[in-house]
Amino acid sequence: WSSDVCSSDLKMRVGTDWLRRRLAHAMAPAPSAELLFVSRRDARVRRLLNEDEVEATLKPLGFVTIVPGEMTVREQVRRFSNARAVVGAHGAAFGNLMWMPAGGKALEIVSGFKSHMLDIAVVARCCDLVLGTVESDDYDFTRPEPYQADVDFRVDVSDVLRSLEELMPELF
Repeated sequence: WSSDVCSSDLKMRVGTDWLRRRLAHAMAPAPSAELLFVSRRDARVRRLLNEDEVEATLKPLGFVTIVPGEMTVREQVRRFSNARAVVGAHGAAFGNLMWMPAGGKALEIVSGFKSHMLDIAVVARCCDLVLGTVESDDYDFTRPEPYQADVDFRVDVSDVLRSLEELMPELF
């Protein structure tokens, strides 16, 4: 790690701690219990094309689907602060990991175009979360995109399950 990344972690930790204190009133009072699947169905880009398949596979394990873009900030804080695990595609909604309790687990589904972005890993480290990643290079190039890195993609559901089993063997 370079010193820049370490200082970013420190700055991120200070920032997340400050935000958690400021919005503590919106956080769930109960211990973490929910398993969340974060949908990007409201997004214009970087959509998970087989999201329905992933959702259907996670539902029997106890995962509930949420669409953060359709929720208020207060609702997002409450749901993520009550989550013991979160699964979803890389996107802004994963900034909400900062509300999860320490020890929580997150599985980020990311396209190869975005795998170099470590912002979610920094948030996870700063909040003492366990982060797993599933990377996919299965793209939909049929849509014209203004920026290729934002192309829609698919994920191999068996890769998601394998990674989730490593992260949370108690679910299997």
